[in-house]
Amino acid sequence: MNKYFDIKGIVVFFCILAFFACNQKNANNTNESIKAEEENEYQQNSENEIDDIAYSSETETELFFNYIDYCNWYEEYETEETDKRPYGYLSFDDNPELMQNYLKVYNDSIIKNYTIFNLNKSFDIYMLLYNAHSRAKLITVSNNQIIDRISIGNQDDNYEWKELSFTISKELDVIIYKNKLRDNKIVEQNKIEQYKIDNAGNFHINMEANYFFISLLLSFSSCNFQNKTQLELLNINDKTSINWHVIPCEKLPYKVLTPDSYQESWLYDLEEFYIYLDGQYDEHKELNLLFNNSTELNHKPWDYFPANTTAGHFFKRLPDVNNNKILLFAVFDSNINYELGEKSVWLELQTFSEKNEIIDKMIVFMTVANECSFGRSFVYNSNNIFELRDRVMCYDTDENVTLLSDTTSNYFYQITENGKIEQKQ
Repeated sequence: MNKYFDIKGIVVFFCILAFFACNQKNANNTNESIKAEEENEYQQNSENEIDDIAYSSETETELFFNYIDYCNWYEEYETEETDKRPYGYLSFDDNPELMQNYLKVYNDSIIKNYTIFNLNKSFDIYMLLYNAHSRAKLITVSNNQIIDRISIGNQDDNYEWKELSFTISKELDVIIYKNKLRDNKIVEQNKIEQYKIDNAGNFHINMEANYFFISLLLSFSSCNFQNKTQLELLNINDKTSINWHVIPCEKLPYKVLTPDSYQESWLYDLEEFYIYLDGQYDEHKELNLLFNNSTELNHKPWDYFPANTTAGHFFKRLPDVNNNKILLFAVFDSNINYELGEKSVWLELQTFSEKNEIIDKMIVFMTVANECSFGRSFVYNSNNIFELRDRVMCYDTDENVTLLSDTTSNYFYQITENGKIEQKQ
């Protein structure tokens, strides 16, 4: 029996266990709910910012690295139980070139400090730090140029400090864990994501490992089988068996433009969105397995803008670039109450290798309706260059609705031969 069927059998086993567990849960009429935090993680812990640490050191952090060890050290350092300084800290203020290059790619100006890991490579790994008890992000850097980035979990999820951790091995494997705590100690640990950093400094997600663990976690946590048949629950697709020959490509140029009014109903209903833009909802569902979430909006109009944590639905396929697949996914979650206003269905462009592994991704279409509204249009041309047209309109709604400001920004990107999305100057 091959590896795929071994994994499938394991997942089937646990799904069946979860099914009985959920039935027992319903029989006992228990009704547990998760309490969402009202304030952003960054704001909650701003009094504990890393730049309050009374030293700056260029010491490079050694691999193997365990984030839990860092957490434990910080608690001891904060309470003056130790004066050891095993982790190097540098301020972005001391490296304006790096900060400038970082902000060209990511609208993330609240970043404070970073730690460099000791590598014998043409690039370095930096752990970006926001405040003492926030989750980190990892970037790879060469000559102050940003190569790639991942977030350790979703920055808007309601995890307590230490509930989400990660390790980096000497072989540059990054493994992310969800932890169960008791008395500030880990009593249970589950792997939820795994990445490999290649020799060029790019993060590659281990889709097979991630899909297994995420499926397992969801089967136990959601207990929501009402709208799924047994066949759907046990149907684990193999991403390597996708028949690309039966999936047509859109003709170029291809564009999705925001409407004049952000109150159009098709913006807020996934199936109506497909109908309006000439798509087939739930067609080629096998491609949904490829979707990679936790995508952050670049060129954010506001500092607080939650990353996507929901499932994606295959929408359109664009022509390949050097055998790399270019896909559009539609994403929408009507259950989320966004502080910024009503958020529409949005489109993500994601690129995949010949092995169907994620290479890069970007949100290319969306609207947010509020007193200050935001819209992003998308135009993809035949030379693998696409344009993002961002528009922010702010209104005075106290008495008569008056337009206070209307600004438009255009950004151009190109999909390179290796499938990366790079901004054109």
